[in-house]
Formats: sequence, C-alpha cells, structure tokens
Amino acid sequence: MLPAKIYRYYEGSKLANLYMVSRPTYPTEILESVLKYLKDGIKPNCKPRKMIDVGCGSGQNTHMYSHHFESILGIDISEAQILLANKINTSENVCFQLVDDNLLPVEDSTIDLVTCACSAHWLDMEIFERECERVLKPGGCCAIYTYVPIKATKVTQSNEGNIKSISLIEVHRDYLSNVNAHHRTTVAFDFYVEIFKQLKNNTKEWISGIKSNAIYTMSEYKDFFASMGEYHIGNYTSCNDPLDVLAKKVKKLLDVENTADEELSFILTYVYPTIVFRKTQKDETLHGLKTV
Repeated sequence: MLPAKIYRYYEGSKLANLYMVSRPTYPTEILESVLKYLKDGIKPNCKPRKMIDVGCGSGQNTHMYSHHFESILGIDISEAQILLANKINTSENVCFQLVDDNLLPVEDSTIDLVTCACSAHWLDMEIFERECERVLKPGGCCAIYTYVPIKATKVTQSNEGNIKSISLIEVHRDYLSNVNAHHRTTVAFDFYVEIFKQLKNNTKEWISGIKSNAIYTMSEYKDFFASMGEYHIGNYTSCNDPLDVLAKKVKKLLDVENTADEELSFILTYVYPTIVFRKTQKDETLHGLKTV
C-alpha cells in the first residue's frame, strides 16, 4: 500500500537487517486488544480467517498474529525487507509479497483484519482507508499503531534514593531535526494524532494505555535510531554525527556523561498509539470516498 509518491527510505539489505535486530517487538496487549476489537464486531462463533499486514518490513508484527488466522499476507515496498522476511519465515500460514502500487493485492471482502504497524505515516490515508473498505469483510476491522520511546530511567544497583527518569520527547525531536527527518516520520513521533485526524471513517477510535519497558544499553539505543531511513542514507549536513549528539544529550540528562556507551544501561519506556476502525455497513459511505 503506497502513497501517490513513493518514499524509499528503507531500502538495502544492511538497513533491513539493522531494522530487524534493533527495532522493538510489540507487546501482547496490542494483540489482545486488536483481536478483542475484531471479535466484538463479527457474528458470534464466527472465526476470523484472513489477515493482511501493510508495511510489514521483515515480519515483526506479522508473526505476532500467526496463531490466530488461517492465512496472513505481509506486504511492503522494500525488496530487501521482503527478501529478509521470506528468508526467516518459518510459519506455513504466513507469506510475504513485494508491492509497488496503491492497491492491496487481495480480492474484495475477503479480509478479516488489516494491520499497519509503524508504517501508516508513509501511506496516503485516503487511499488506504478506501482500500480497507474494499477488502474487509462485513464486521472486519483495521488496526494502526506505532511505538514512541518517551522516557529513560537510570538503572541503579539498589532501590535506595530517588530513581532518575527523564523525558525523551524533546530530545528525540531534536534528533529528527538533526537528520532532516521527513514530516511523515515526525507524525509517528507525534503519537499518530495527525493519522487519526485524517481518517474519515466514523467508527474510528483510540485504544489507549498500552506501554512497555525494556532495558537498553546506549549502544542499542543508538542502533534503534540508526535504523531510521533518513539517518541511514546520510540525510544530514552537520559535521557531528546525530547519533553521538543524541547520546550526549541523554547522558547529560541522566548525569552519566563519563560512562561508555556499552557500559550504560537504562530502562526505555515505550507507548503504543493505537487506532482501530471497522468496515462501514453497506448503506453507509466513507464520507464521499469513491469505491474501487
């Protein structure tokens, strides 16, 4: 699923491999919340069968659903990501496909669930929404979500004293500016508020409160931000490496400026802005969107 203009920030096998190992997994709360929302909208005793994962990358999100559907298709515009996804795929009911146009490669009214994890900000929401309406079965739904690291907490050897925690929101905004991040990337770090506003489906709603914590070394934290396409292609002009600038700011805020990257550990807190909506009924329209 692509916008009218194709943004190719995530090409190449080097970035695909870095993306796979450095990006966080999704918490089970997302899986449980999305499946509950889906099941609440379909007939009792009706089991969901088919799912499509849009912007699947190497399949981190795709495989999370593999035990809940008979067949799952993951699609992405990056050949390197799809090659890697197929290489590491061990699920017989999951397959991956390269796409290079604006359409979901499935028939009308055949899909129970459409997911879009950490990729909706690269899509044309009008086209994506129209395609969801086309391919979803009655009662089917779409789930859109991303992850935003918001807080770092210093790991201490004891529980005595105050625990040092810092907000990372402004630090990350500075990093995005330093790598000349595309506006679509900033949409993800702004908690998908713009995505929610763009959706015209009148069933749209937020699933709130999903968070997770993970221990990172500074080296792992830098790898996460190195996996951003704009950094990977060298989309910056400063003589200072934006990753080093980022690490220096976080260390200063945590009062550990003299600690080596590989020796510094901290707890990174993620939030997962999650949007869901359903296929509209036959007598409703998507507020003027044309059907395909």
